[in-house]
Amino acid sequence: MSLLQKIRKKFQIKRDEVLKSIGDDCAVIKGLNKPILVTTDSLNEGVHFDRSYTSAYTLGFKTVSVNISDIFATGGQPLAIFLSLSFPKDTEETFFWDFYEGIEYALKIYKLDLLGGDLCESLRNISICATVIGFSDKPVYRNGAKVGDLICVTGSLGDSSLGFKILNSLDENYKYLFSKIKKNKNIDDKEVYILKEGKKISLNTQSIMPFVNRHLMPIARNSKEISPIATSMIDISDGLFIDLFRVCDESKVGAMIFTQKLPILKEMKGLAEILREDPLKLATTGGEDFELLFTIPKGSFLPEKTDYEITVIGEVIPEGLYLVDDKGQKSRIQPKGYEHFSAKFLQNRKHLSHRITEII
Repeated sequence: MSLLQKIRKKFQIKRDEVLKSIGDDCAVIKGLNKPILVTTDSLNEGVHFDRSYTSAYTLGFKTVSVNISDIFATGGQPLAIFLSLSFPKDTEETFFWDFYEGIEYALKIYKLDLLGGDLCESLRNISICATVIGFSDKPVYRNGAKVGDLICVTGSLGDSSLGFKILNSLDENYKYLFSKIKKNKNIDDKEVYILKEGKKISLNTQSIMPFVNRHLMPIARNSKEISPIATSMIDISDGLFIDLFRVCDESKVGAMIFTQKLPILKEMKGLAEILREDPLKLATTGGEDFELLFTIPKGSFLPEKTDYEITVIGEVIPEGLYLVDDKGQKSRIQPKGYEHFSAKFLQNRKHLSHRITEII
C-alpha cells in the first residue's frame, strides 16, 4: 500500500456531498448545477525549482500551470486560484512584481481569476502553495480505464526532463541568463557550456530554448475536447511510467505500451544524444511534461481541433505493465518516476500492486 493509499484509508470520506477525494488529481464536490473541482499543489525552492536559473516571472507562470493541469486532468475548466506565499525577508520588491507578472500572464491564458490567499515571511527559502477551484459537467477520474481501451497522450514526451538536465548541468557562469527570462524576452543566440561527466559541452541557446521553456514555463493541456470520450485521465507530472501505473492501479487493469509509438521529438533525440542522455528514459521517467495521459474506448474518434497532437501509444490489458520495443520484444515496465518520500516510506514495500510489476 502506497503512502497516498494509507492516507486515504485513514481519512475516510463521511459526507455525501464529496464525490471524489484523496488519490485523484482533484477532489470533486457536488455543486448546485455541476460538480466543483478543487486541487492544491506546492512548489518549494530546492525541491521543485532552483533560483539560480529560475526567474520570478517563469516561477509565477509555472505556479499557475501546474495547478491548472490537475483541473484539466479531471475533465474540468478552471474558475479561480488562491495563492499562499512564503518569501524570505530580504526578497527584493522587483522579484515580487516579476512573480505576479508571470501569474497575471498565466491567468490571462487560462481564463481564471486570483481571488486571494496569504503572504508571509520565511526563514530562508521560497514556498508556494496554490489552490484552484474549477467545475466540470462530467469529471474524469483515474479509475475508469477498461480492458481494450486505447491509451493516448497529448503533445510530446521528455522535453521538460531534457530541459531540466540542461539547466542543472549549465556552467555556473551561464545560469544567470535563464534567471532573467520574462515574457517575450528571448535570450540572444549565444554559446553556452554544460558540464557532463567532467567535460564541457558547447551548445547554442537557440537549440536548447524549446526544451528549457518546456521545463520553466510548461503549458497545461486543456481537456475540453478530450474529456467527453475519456474513460480515465491523469496529467504526466512525475513521469509517463509511474503516472500510467497510477491509472492502472486505480482501475485494476494493466497496460501494453509500444516504444515506436511514443511521441518523442527528433530534436529531443538529437540533443539528448549529444548530452549522453537516453531519450527513451527521459520520455518515460523524466516527469514534468504536464501532458495528458488518458484512455478511450476502442473505436472512438479522437478530436481533430485541438492545440496539440494526440498519439495512441498503447492498449489497456487485464494485468501487468509491459513495453514492446520496435522489434516486438516485450519487457516488464518498472513504474519509475518522481515520488516524494519514496525512499523513506516505500523501502519495505515489495510490490506496488499484485497486478503490476515489482519495483526493484
